Amino acid sequence: MVIMPNVRVNILISLCFLMQAQFVFANQPWTLQECIDRAKTANLTIRQKQLAIQQANIALKTAQCQRLPSLSGSVHEGYNMGLSPSVSGVYSQSNASAANLSVSLSLPLFTGFRIRNGIISAKCDLNASKADKEQALQDMVIDVMAAYLQVLLDKELTRSAQEQVRLSSKQADKAQRMIQVGKLSRSELYDSQAQLAKDSASLIKLQTDQQLAVIDLTQLLQFERSTDFDISASGIDTVCVLPDNADILYSTALNGYPAIRSAQYRIDKAKADIGVARAGYWPTIDLLAGYYNGYYFYYNLEDGAKNTSFSKQFYQNQQQVIGATLSVPIFSRLDVKHKVQTATLNMQQQELALETAKLTFYKTIQQICCRAVAAKGRLHSLQKEEEASQIAYEAVLEKFEVGKANAFEVNEKQTALAKAVSERIQAKYDYLFACKTLELYVK
Repeated sequence: MVIMPNVRVNILISLCFLMQAQFVFANQPWTLQECIDRAKTANLTIRQKQLAIQQANIALKTAQCQRLPSLSGSVHEGYNMGLSPSVSGVYSQSNASAANLSVSLSLPLFTGFRIRNGIISAKCDLNASKADKEQALQDMVIDVMAAYLQVLLDKELTRSAQEQVRLSSKQADKAQRMIQVGKLSRSELYDSQAQLAKDSASLIKLQTDQQLAVIDLTQLLQFERSTDFDISASGIDTVCVLPDNADILYSTALNGYPAIRSAQYRIDKAKADIGVARAGYWPTIDLLAGYYNGYYFYYNLEDGAKNTSFSKQFYQNQQQVIGATLSVPIFSRLDVKHKVQTATLNMQQQELALETAKLTFYKTIQQICCRAVAAKGRLHSLQKEEEASQIAYEAVLEKFEVGKANAFEVNEKQTALAKAVSERIQAKYDYLFACKTLELYVK
């Protein structure tokens, strides 16, 4: 197989981009904004929405072009045996051939406002498609942000678990030394080793969760592999300000919410579609113009008769026509009436869809605000609990050193501290995700 030079160049360019992407992929942690920018260009749903916009744009241009005249031409060549027509329309007993040329033009002058309403409908559909893309972009940003924060959460939980394994390992080693000098019973050593095994198992689970979270994020970014992919916590503003009132936030974000605007555009489109359907009740007026010509050749003429030359026939046989047609609908088997009823019902459905979208958005705002407030309260309480657990753990360690506490008590306080740290980290990211989602809605 011979590879053309242009194909070779394209392959080399693709390989260079691939190698460059792999280098960046492996050596530079991705920020949240970089992940969002990548998803905007690679996400399949966004690309589908962009295609829908292009289709709606073509539909709008098609509707606008309905105002233009239509021009058509035709050429006919035929051979008649027996009765043959002449240019005057009289048939005679003669074999003849005829060539006819026609050009016709039609321009709509009045269509019952069908074209105007059709353009309005197409514009509304285009705007609705653009709003659908904006909604898909917003949903995609929320999905990427959630996956990104989940990776950061799992990384922080993994670091916390690694610290717990280190403490448990240190405690088990200390218990082993204390047994050797007779300061500790063997059962307490087993308690320390059991705690180490438990913490190690928890660490393995968290490491697995982190890997799965990375896979989820890379799939959102349309990466084929997740090996060596890493993210950075830089660029994330952890300062969050909650709104004073969820209703005020809802009122502020309502008009800018893409799903609401899309539903409103579809109501406007449905209204225009009613106008398109009602156009069937109106008469239509079209301007017509045409040019016709023909050439006739007769084979069995009487003696002395000759066919008129082509150039002379072309001059004599030409005909120009201009006029107008008026078409008045009288009875269309109730077709127009049923189309109007269908269009009206569709508008009512779109109005209900708008109300549903508003209720859904209001519920979403209320839920996120409630979760943010709850997460903020939990975070404040858990910070205090973590501080108290840290103090209690350090106190029991001191007692353990002098033989006033056993390994079970140390493990109990260590478990309580690990639980407090884990819950505090979880509350931190719950609060951060809720705040960032609310910020996205009010932009």
